[in-house]
Amino acid sequence: MTKHVSNLRRIGLALVPTRLWSTCTKAPSRFYGSPKAQEAYQPIGDLLLSFDDADVTEYRRELDMQTGVATVRYRQGDAVITRQVFVS
Repeated sequence: MTKHVSNLRRIGLALVPTRLWSTCTKAPSRFYGSPKAQEAYQPIGDLLLSFDDADVTEYRRELDMQTGVATVRYRQGDAVITRQVFVS
């Protein structure tokens, strides 16, 4: 983590008009995963699930970036179902 903070400070200090281009070209190499196989997550596609007996309405997903809590809320018949998990 310290290495990334140090790189971020250097990039921030370099964000002046005379050094902007060199900063923009150097920044990605400092923040990509190491080794290269650990680069940023990219989705491969969508997964759609279908259940014949599930009469679900009012489906909603939320992610609170401050607390790291993901919430799923939906209505099934007369019941309102809420699930929360901590994500990191």
